[in-house]
Amino acid sequence: MVGRAFAAALAERYRLTALTPGAYVEIPLHEMHQRAHRSVPWGRALATAYLVYAQILRYERDRMRGLPEARYRSFLADYAPVLPYLQQKDIADYLGISEVGISRIASRVRRSQASD
Repeated sequence: MVGRAFAAALAERYRLTALTPGAYVEIPLHEMHQRAHRSVPWGRALATAYLVYAQILRYERDRMRGLPEARYRSFLADYAPVLPYLQQKDIADYLGISEVGISRIASRVRRSQASD
């Protein structure tokens, strides 16, 4: 069972898409594992990548347990630099909020920020 899951993970293609101009290097997971077994620095890089990924998953899971408005405010604070590149419907989809719901929440948040 574990062997099949590992083989499936190795076959997956993980890709990052930059919202702003940037550069990245793509290394297949199986190659990263091979390098990690041969070299301590690559092993540390792989371990760090897994830790960062686990922290992101934990953070996102905890965020999704909050109320919709709290999730939206948290999203705004965390992703402020890329907000101009995102559509409200995509934010709604990501946060698990309906488009109508996020529209109402965004209006409330804008009003509360204007009154502060």
